[in-house]
Amino acid sequence: MRPPGFTLSLRRLLILLSAIGLLPLALLGFWSVHTTSQYQQREQDRALLDLARALSSAVDAELDGSIATLASLARAPAIGAGDIHLSTTSRATRSRRSRNGWRSS
Repeated sequence: MRPPGFTLSLRRLLILLSAIGLLPLALLGFWSVHTTSQYQQREQDRALLDLARALSSAVDAELDGSIATLASLARAPAIGAGDIHLSTTSRATRSRRSRNGWRSS
């Protein structure tokens, strides 16, 4: 015998069965979306890190070239002899031509 007032119709049983069946699918969907977003975030972080490293290498190379050019100007014999203006002007002009982006004022 059933207790009085406790009846489940076929309609309610089918709704309950459908909800129980769809719950794992919904959880799987949420998990897959979450996992995919984490993967995309890691890939974006990795791409940005690679870009930062490439830019850093380019800046380092440019600075190394500028330092080498300035060091060669500093080692000029005319600077040691005190004849700074005449001898270094032509040398600086040649050095400026070898470095794109340098301007003379």
